Amino acid sequence: VYKRQACTFIREGALFLATHLDINCPTETGFAPDIGAIIAFIEASADRRPDVILGKPYAGIVEEALKLTGLTKQELAMVGDRLYTDIATGLNFGILSILVLTGEASKADVAATGVQPDLIFERLSAMNPYL
Repeated sequence: VYKRQACTFIREGALFLATHLDINCPTETGFAPDIGAIIAFIEASADRRPDVILGKPYAGIVEEALKLTGLTKQELAMVGDRLYTDIATGLNFGILSILVLTGEASKADVAATGVQPDLIFERLSAMNPYL
């Protein structure tokens, strides 16, 4: 019911906001559909792209982080497991980009896509000596 209502509202002109483009969300038992997959579902049904995407890899998330922290881009790091959102955010906005290989992306993905993070760690805990 909610899926149908959402698509109907968007078809009728409701503001279509999205938080990010991540397609899958890693869980303890495998991957679950994330917002990017839901956006694709709504786009297919309502024939409309989101009016605004607030989060990664778009500027809004970076601007808000800078505003809230008072830091500069050179003082921030973007840590994540996805090349097309997390790492793209860092690279697109001049922020240190750190890929963690515990989720969606692999070293093979880095080689295949040409998206080159500044740093790559096997897991979050491997970053501890650098913090």
